[in-house]
Amino acid sequence: MQGKNKRDHITENAMPNPTTIASETSVLLEGLIVLVGVLCCTNVIHGEFVFDDKFAIVSNADVRSSSPWYDMFLHDFWGMPIRNILSNKSYRPLVTLTFRANYFFSELRPFAYHATNIMLHGVATLLFVQCAKGLLKDNITTAYGAGLLFAVHPAHTEAICNVVGRAELMSFIFTLTALNVIVGDKSARLSVASRAFVVLCGVCAYLSKETGLLVFPLCTWYVVCFRFRSWSQCLGCTLPWVGAFFSFLFVRAYLLGFEVSPNFTPVDNPLYFEKNRTKRALGITQVHMEYTRLLFYPQTLSCDYGPSSLPPCESLDSRMGINPCAATALMMYFVYLFAGLYSYMKYREGKRAFLFAFVWFMVSVYPLSHLGLNIGTLVAERLLYTPSAPFLLWCASLASTHLARVGRNMKPLFYGLFMILAFWWAYRSMERSKDWVDAKVLFESSLAVFPKNSRMNNNLGTMLLRDSVRAGVEKRSILASALFHFETATKYSPTHAMAWHNRGLVHLMQGNTKHSLEFFERALLLEPRATLILNNYGIALERMNRKEEAKKIFGQVEQILHHGVEPRNRPGFS
Repeated sequence: MQGKNKRDHITENAMPNPTTIASETSVLLEGLIVLVGVLCCTNVIHGEFVFDDKFAIVSNADVRSSSPWYDMFLHDFWGMPIRNILSNKSYRPLVTLTFRANYFFSELRPFAYHATNIMLHGVATLLFVQCAKGLLKDNITTAYGAGLLFAVHPAHTEAICNVVGRAELMSFIFTLTALNVIVGDKSARLSVASRAFVVLCGVCAYLSKETGLLVFPLCTWYVVCFRFRSWSQCLGCTLPWVGAFFSFLFVRAYLLGFEVSPNFTPVDNPLYFEKNRTKRALGITQVHMEYTRLLFYPQTLSCDYGPSSLPPCESLDSRMGINPCAATALMMYFVYLFAGLYSYMKYREGKRAFLFAFVWFMVSVYPLSHLGLNIGTLVAERLLYTPSAPFLLWCASLASTHLARVGRNMKPLFYGLFMILAFWWAYRSMERSKDWVDAKVLFESSLAVFPKNSRMNNNLGTMLLRDSVRAGVEKRSILASALFHFETATKYSPTHAMAWHNRGLVHLMQGNTKHSLEFFERALLLEPRATLILNNYGIALERMNRKEEAKKIFGQVEQILHHGVEPRNRPGFS
């Protein structure tokens, strides 16, 4: 009898625990999703510093260990004093600190910088899957689907492959960490530790990127959606976050010297300078259309979306009564709103999660909407890294809600289409990451998409000039090719000051000094305080034996820089 009981006891212990199996399966699936996301961007692991990386890392003194560590808290993202008139007011000291750590271990070898970004994308993917599981407790499959699409979305390649995109990665990681903490808090009221940890995550998100401050309203909205019992309880939980939000707004204003206008140019963001309300409104709808396309159909990608890249959208069509691009954008807005309201009103399950994801998307997309806020770019793929997460969660929830009510025969078709989409996006991400390995390949790939892009034409022309000077051979064919790109840039973007400057620089290198002065003066009309243009203008004046005028120009350069720097005796590049 005792032997039988013993055998029964052994049999019970040998039976697998369903909870353990589910946990192991969950870990396996999450690890697989993270692995897929990481593998999509490994092509860039041996790439070089490209695009903005050279300004934020290579030429940034705050990244080097020789500079005082506290300087990064007084400077902008590019190493310039944040109250300087030439600063673009971007404040991301925590990201600069990680660059400094990379420099300490590997100096300026790009491998460590790219590996860190890829690792951070894996962490962000894992945290997003866990957050989605916490929000969609009764629909874990939907959470995994949204996580997989987030891991492989092609629009994320810029934030991952461009090292300066680390600001997006880190800000999103701290946002998700704060959400996961309050989602996982099972107490009747949020514990003091959870509320304090949200404040800490909000601080870190803000020090990674300015938009990280939205952690506080987002967590407040979560409490309203999921943990609301009474207004007094809600205020007790969220009041510290509201206070932290406004406190850090004040801190940022103080750091900027209460100056809210950053140093932008029409090439960076033409909407910032547009005075005509109709043109500005149409331009904003055009930007929203492009972001919508990037979310749904990210086949065509570019590292820059300048004013000459997007099709013209400047006036109302007299025959139609409204511009076609504005009509398309408005139609998409109504489709979003109708689909969301229909599902919310018709189906009860998942209402709160659906509503939370919708508002999360609206909150995170607001900073790049050009509605009331001025940013230093027109359209940028990296800015979609955070908004894409709630958008994919919202779409997956919407699709899952309707899938539950279709016949069994339709489900295999749906899952098949989902896998095709995931494979397509993963392949596109792998191919796109190859473009970020080399600057020349990156610029050429962008010009293949937008041949009129003024910034890319200017960048490629500048690269040709630098290559010719480094080789010690200023060949006419290379200079002619560079001049072609500069002329294209000024043709489609007449307000591009550096392109006009570079046209003058080519003529200066060719010995046509008198002609170069015309282009330098045209550039100075657009950017009268640009020290590089002033310096090269002074060099051209010296070569024309106009010594007194050149001396005044060099004095102006020193005054702008606020210290006595000797002007260079050979032309510099933009």
